[in-house]
Amino acid sequence: MRRWFVRVGTAFVFNVLVLLVIFWLVPAVHGGWSVLWASLVFTAATLFLKPFFHRVLLSEGERLRDTRATWLKGKLLTYGVSYVVALLIWILTVVFSSVSVSGFLWGWLVPPFIVLLGWIVYDQLDDALERKAGELYDAAEQKMRGNEPPPPPSPHV
Repeated sequence: MRRWFVRVGTAFVFNVLVLLVIFWLVPAVHGGWSVLWASLVFTAATLFLKPFFHRVLLSEGERLRDTRATWLKGKLLTYGVSYVVALLIWILTVVFSSVSVSGFLWGWLVPPFIVLLGWIVYDQLDDALERKAGELYDAAEQKMRGNEPPPPPSPHV
């Protein structure tokens, strides 16, 4: 339970940042305080639907792909599927939150690229973020129980 709580919490905070970057960089997308609800929708879709969409689309792409496909075709397929998944997650976020979008290109097609960049950054940082959030969670839980946290390990000389 603790692991999922930490994972959802770190993903939520990171997704708030990604959505704020989208609101800031893309003039056709507006959200204001709805960023919190949109991030909740975005986080749920990312954690639960992204793996499903990715698996289904990649397996379909693999089935359609020629067995003599080159490395480049495989990479392009993977990137294309990742963009389609980001687009689906973006559409769900807009539909189920009060984020407003105007313009097809800037409102619907550009934000998924920013989402993809956010996923790449999060993928690089998630282990460290989840470890630090887990430490904070454990420290808060110990304080609530009245237990004193164990002393930090001493450096070996």
